[in-house]
This record gives sequence, structure tokens and C-alpha cells, in this order.
Amino acid sequence: EFGQFPEGRIQSLVHHTPDDMWQQRYVAKDNGVRTLDEVWFVSDDPQASAERISRYTGRPMKLDPNSDITVHEVVLDRGQLLFMTHADATKVLRHPVAPAATIAAIGFKGDPDRFGEIAKAAGIATHRTTTGATLVPASGALGCALGVSRA
Repeated sequence: EFGQFPEGRIQSLVHHTPDDMWQQRYVAKDNGVRTLDEVWFVSDDPQASAERISRYTGRPMKLDPNSDITVHEVVLDRGQLLFMTHADATKVLRHPVAPAATIAAIGFKGDPDRFGEIAKAAGIATHRTTTGATLVPASGALGCALGVSRA
């Protein structure tokens, strides 16, 4: 229902036939992306946002003990949802996050080298993160950073 989540309109789905959906003949080109891994939500109150999504998904919320910033996580069957402040997301991404943004970044697993090659060929600037992922800053990806880390 509209207004239930300040984080944005939430839609969820389950692929019951992923082998039918993700056939090579339906994939236009190999861009290095294999799977969706994480979505970075930003909020003035990341804990409240994470708690809302935790109730919606039925999955527990926890703090990431390995992060040098405060990150609340909701771990799903495949991937995770991360919640942090705009300032913390800007610090990690090393690029500004729009003040009105609710999603700062989307992370994928795959081949970061191939992803970088495709982006470069399209004239899109990227940089490597300290973890070896290839990142397209929000300014080059319609307002939401896109990153690919090794699968």
C-alpha cells in the first residue's frame, strides 16, 4: 500500500522457474553481471527502515559487525538489504549520494573486469573499490551507483 514504506514502493517476487527465465538465448550480451547481491538503502533513520523491511520480509535485522560504519542488514535467501545514512553511504561509495535518494547503490556478483570493460566501451566512468569491485558512480548510473564484485 502507498505510504507504508518511506524507503519507496516495495515489490517482491520469487522466480519459480529461474532456469527457464535466464537462458543464454535471452541474454543480450555478457556484461559481467551474474546475480543481484545487495541493495543499499539510505535513510535518516536506518534502524527504523531496516526494522520495517525486516517485518515485511519476515527476516531478522542485524548490525554488520565487520563494517567501520553503522550498517543494518536484512539477509534474504539470495542477497541482502543494507541500511545506512546518506553520510555513511557517501563515505563508502566515495561519491555523493543525492539527498532525496532512498537507494544509494545496487550491488551485483559477477566479473568486475568485464563489467568495467563494457562500461568503458559505452563511455561510462568507473572506479575500483578497496574490495576489488567495479563501481559506476550514481552520477553515471541515473542516480543510483552500480557495482559488480567477484562472484
